Amino acid sequence: MDDDSIFIHPGDAHPHPPVAAEDLADRLDVTTAEVLSWVKEGLRSRDGLIDPFDAANWLCWGRLDRCPLLERRWQSYLRWFIPHVHGADTPHRYRIRQIHRLFLPQPMTTVHWYVPRIPITSEQTEVSYSAALASGDADESGSAGPFARFGWNQPQAQLRVAGAATVAVSPRPVDLFPDHRELVAMVEELAAEFRYEYRHHAPADERGRTLPITSANELVGSCYDCAVELGRRLGERGRPWRLCTGVIANSAIANPHFWLKVDTTVGWVPVDPSIPAIARMLGADWRAFVDAYVGACDARRITLSEGDCVLPSLPGGPSIGSSIGEAIVVDANGIRRNAWSCIDWVCGDCSWIFE
Repeated sequence: MDDDSIFIHPGDAHPHPPVAAEDLADRLDVTTAEVLSWVKEGLRSRDGLIDPFDAANWLCWGRLDRCPLLERRWQSYLRWFIPHVHGADTPHRYRIRQIHRLFLPQPMTTVHWYVPRIPITSEQTEVSYSAALASGDADESGSAGPFARFGWNQPQAQLRVAGAATVAVSPRPVDLFPDHRELVAMVEELAAEFRYEYRHHAPADERGRTLPITSANELVGSCYDCAVELGRRLGERGRPWRLCTGVIANSAIANPHFWLKVDTTVGWVPVDPSIPAIARMLGADWRAFVDAYVGACDARRITLSEGDCVLPSLPGGPSIGSSIGEAIVVDANGIRRNAWSCIDWVCGDCSWIFE
């Protein structure tokens, strides 16, 4: 069985498909004529349709003045982290509504979906679910390690799981441990040559994926790619690392996010290379973000996992180490397949509401 038959994609059920110029204009609050001018200047389109991810990437590098709505969103994103960069972050207590959706291209015989619960970590000191993760139409539910487990027989095409929790998070200040400078230099080097972009992620383990390189010799990828690339470089030096997954704790910018925990002379410390890379994209003092995110972390994110949580017997193997959950389906032909449990993880189908 080849990879395409092992993995099932949402197809026409995709919540963020390519759209016509007028629809993209409505989404970005610009005129259709403006969007068409972007296409004339090089924004990719296919059969008259534009991928919203391509549009965002085209605008983000030097053209945000062409889309004030997107510019405001990115500036809001960066401002969210400024208190930590200035050493002024404080503990936060969040009331969270956690919502997940699974989009399937056609009816399946069965679906088993493993949704991550919010865990206790060294920075995430209190987690209390006031409403456990649940689905009103699941035929079965239970627990599987760090996941809430749900099963359906002959389910509808779009499935939904939701819960509510209170989470207390404390910032971790910069600790100038003996090997801190080495890690700062590695993150500076990566952030300086990394071109942050949205992309469509695949339902598979992409850690061996070769990143595209621009004509300016920049690596191209998402926050996941940036974190994994730093992990690869750490591995070359024999330094252990773990991939961390989570969500930015602000309803307006609640993008999922990836970073690392790295083994050092003082134990495991957080290292986030992609926020400095995003700061460079936006023309900010990105080296200040490097200093703030090596060996330290803000209280402005919710952690979902630290390290892999691989589920056994997955038809196509784990997706991102099962760290954001998994979905396994049996199709109409009786074939077990992986479905992407949280498609387009950078800006996909999960909704997080924070108070």
